[in-house]
Amino acid sequence: MLKTECPECGESIELREEVQVGDRVICVECGAELEILSLVPLELDYTLEDEWEEDWDEEEGEDQDLYEDDEDWEDE
Repeated sequence: MLKTECPECGESIELREEVQVGDRVICVECGAELEILSLVPLELDYTLEDEWEEDWDEEEGEDQDLYEDDEDWEDE
């Protein structure tokens, strides 16, 4: 069993030996969503990817609306 600490609350987190870099875990003490960044040394950090992707998807649609109908860009 691998052991490390939650970067949020400092609680000890025990992980199975089969974990891999990129696996996600949740701290049972504080609920922080964490991702395994390294196995040697064992390192966890906050998972932000999903939040970023959701923001990007929303903004992407807005950006397309700004430029699709703008013919002035083609003339320059």
